[in-house]
Amino acid sequence: MVVLLILLIVTVIVFVGGFVREQLLSRKTEKRFGTRTDNIINEKKFKNKKFVSPILTCDYCGSLVNTAKESKCPNCGASYEFDEEWIHRYENEFNYVDDTANKGTHNFDTYGSANNQKTNGSGAKRLAIITFVLLGIFALLGIFANYFPRVDNNKFNEDSKLNEASYEKYELVDYQIEGDGVLIDSDDIKLTIKNIYKDSRSYTNGNLFKVEVEVVNNTDKDVKVVAKSTCINDYSDDSFFIYFNENVRKNKTVTFYERVYDVSKSEIKNMIFSNIYVDDMDSESIYESDEAIEISTTSTINTDYDFTGKALIYSNEYVDIYSTYNKAEDNNKYINYDDDGFKFLIHNKTDYDFEVNDNDLKINNKTLSSTYGLYEEFLPRNTVFETGGVYSYDEEFTDIKNKDIYFSFKFDCLNDPSKSFQTEYLNLHELYWQ
Repeated sequence: MVVLLILLIVTVIVFVGGFVREQLLSRKTEKRFGTRTDNIINEKKFKNKKFVSPILTCDYCGSLVNTAKESKCPNCGASYEFDEEWIHRYENEFNYVDDTANKGTHNFDTYGSANNQKTNGSGAKRLAIITFVLLGIFALLGIFANYFPRVDNNKFNEDSKLNEASYEKYELVDYQIEGDGVLIDSDDIKLTIKNIYKDSRSYTNGNLFKVEVEVVNNTDKDVKVVAKSTCINDYSDDSFFIYFNENVRKNKTVTFYERVYDVSKSEIKNMIFSNIYVDDMDSESIYESDEAIEISTTSTINTDYDFTGKALIYSNEYVDIYSTYNKAEDNNKYINYDDDGFKFLIHNKTDYDFEVNDNDLKINNKTLSSTYGLYEEFLPRNTVFETGGVYSYDEEFTDIKNKDIYFSFKFDCLNDPSKSFQTEYLNLHELYWQ
C-alpha cells in the first residue's frame, strides 16, 4: 500500500504540473501573439480581404516553409512558431487577398503554428481523457492490492532445519531442559527453548551448540521476537552467546534452531536470557520482560570458575574483583596495555542481578575525560563476568604500567536499589600487577 500511495502522489504531481505548465504557456502565448479579441482591429483593418497563410523562410536552414501545409520546416524540422514573420502575420497586408464576394468574414487564430491551430481548444478534452485514465489506473491498483498479498522487505521466519549445511552434524544431547523452558508465556506470544543440540565435530576453540526455539504468535499482527543470552554456565563476558531477532507472521507457530557461540565447556548447564521483548512491525511494544530468566538443564558438569593465579584487587559482601593479569605470561611476552586496556573478572556472590559501569579513571591525579570498555554490563546473580579492555583515548593513557592509575567501579542492583554501591578508588599500579 505504501508503494501505491507513492505512485498516486507522483502521478498527481506530474498531472497537476503538466496542467499548470499548459495554462502558463497558453497565457504566455496570448501575451505575445494577442488574443482573438485583440485582433478585432486587424479584422476591421482588412475587411473584405481574405487572410492567406504566408510562406516563410526558415531561420535555421533557409528553406521555404508553406505554413498552410507545414507545422514545421520540412527540411530541418525546426519550429517557426517564434519567427517574426509568423508572429506578425495578421499585420502584414501582403498576407491578404481581395475577397469582396465573401464579405471578408475571417477567423483570426493567433495561437501559433498550423499544428497548434488544429489542436487549439482541445485542452478540456485532454483533461477529461487524462482524468478517466487515472481513475482507471487507480481502480486497477486497488483491485491488485486487495486480491494479492502484501510485498515487503521483511524476512519472516519459517520452520528451519537443524542441519542446514551439509557439513553440520548436530545431534540431540543426552541431557534435557529442566521445566518447561519458557521465556515468554502470555495470551499473545509464547517463546520456549525446547532442546539443545551439539555438533559432533570437535574444535579446539570451543564446542558448537544449537538451541531449538519455538515461537507461538497468537496475535493478528506480524511480530519481531528478540532475546539475548550473555551468560552460559555461570560465566559471561562483554559479547553474547545466543542472540536472535526473528520476524513471525500473525497467527503462526514456527520452530527454528539458533547457534550458541564460544562455549568452553562440553555441556550447557544453564543459560541466562535478558533483553527479551516482542514488537509489531511498526515497533509498537507487545511484550517486554523486566527481568532476566534462567533456563537450566539436567547437566551435572561443574561450572565453578578457577581463579588460581588471578590477583584479587577488591572484595566486599557482594562481589570479588580480580585482575586478569598473569605474571608468568606477562614476563614471557609483551602485553600492550596501552592498546588493550585493563581486563577484570567480577564474581557476583549474591542472589541479585547488577549492572556494572566504570565510575572514574585517574592517571597521575588527573581524571580522564572519557573511559570505554565497561558500560551498563549485565552481571547476573551467582556468576562470573569477564570485562572487555577498559581504556581511554586521552593522551595520558600511554605507558600506563609506569604511571599512578586509580579506578572506581559502580554497581547498580536491578532487584533492590538499596544494594547498589560503588568502590573506592583502586590503585591499579599497586594492585593490578601484584
